[in-house]
Amino acid sequence: MIDGAYFLIRGRLEIPIRDQSEPFVWLVWCSLSRDSYEQWREAFDLEQRSHIGPFFGWLNVRLPFYEDTVNLATSVHLADNGLRPLVEVHEATNKLYIDQMNGISAAEAEAMVHDLLHPRN
Repeated sequence: MIDGAYFLIRGRLEIPIRDQSEPFVWLVWCSLSRDSYEQWREAFDLEQRSHIGPFFGWLNVRLPFYEDTVNLATSVHLADNGLRPLVEVHEATNKLYIDQMNGISAAEAEAMVHDLLHPRN
């Protein structure tokens, strides 16, 4: 919570990698309403909490390789056993939504990891 007015949670935004069992994962910030944040906070220490929500949120991060990710509408799904919530981007024409729905190739995932670890200055 920031200044009692902004309610942010950190979640996992997963991009499936085609023909792979594990996704590419972004850790992202999402803003929630005060009511949703209070429900999330009350459920934080519960082992079983995936039945609570989902919560509407706004993506609050600029992700490299994607244009205009700030303020994309999301659904935030709580996860059991202490795992970070899962963030699902709502339908949009944004490439992030398209990649989350359709997945990316292993070569695309490898290129993103390479560019993240070895940025061109």
